[in-house]
Amino acid sequence: MSVVRGKELPFLVLAPGRRILQFSVLHETPASTFYREVVGFLEKHGGRLLGGYTQLVEGGLNIPTLWMLRKRLKSLRKLFNIFSAEIFSQVLDRLYELLSSGAALILQEMGKKHGEEMTLALKTMAEEANLTLQPIGLVELMLRYLQSCGWAVFRLRVVKEEPLDVEVEAQELFEPLALHGKSAEFGCNLFKGELIGIFSAAYGKKVKVEETSCKAKGASACIFKITE
Repeated sequence: MSVVRGKELPFLVLAPGRRILQFSVLHETPASTFYREVVGFLEKHGGRLLGGYTQLVEGGLNIPTLWMLRKRLKSLRKLFNIFSAEIFSQVLDRLYELLSSGAALILQEMGKKHGEEMTLALKTMAEEANLTLQPIGLVELMLRYLQSCGWAVFRLRVVKEEPLDVEVEAQELFEPLALHGKSAEFGCNLFKGELIGIFSAAYGKKVKVEETSCKAKGASACIFKITE
């Protein structure tokens, strides 16, 4: 919704045999053949597109050829080990070993802060673009953004908004991949906090998030219930 977004640091999570890649393509025309070629190339080589969007940027841009992109992607393969699910798992294990339930609270507060700030930033961007977003529309847009970053594949189910009663299903969420043993007992507290931040910022009220199903405990997906 903004013409030029600020630079973001990538957050890469690895699962055994799988890689998550976030990339941007800047183009000068709304319908970009180059963008479609990139997506097609990734899908041809086993990539699964979790989400994405296009963005118009004015001014001359030096766009690489598809051949050059392929060459760069191949050269980056060894760099995908920057932050792995295995390392993240070791960090979580150590946190829960040292702090037990205190680790769950810390992770939840981290997620809450991020969810609040990102949702409010998205709301500001919409207002600057003269767009009016209802709270549930803002939530949906935030989940789309997180999906485009590779967090998970989301399904949003709204029972009612007054009082708030919403369910979020997260398929392939990165957090339970890193939970096992003692840490698995506590569930996905980082993402639970993320949802608290998103919904509280979108609706302007305190919310409660309960993880009713967790993949780390053997479920097929992580399911979160959000109420006031």
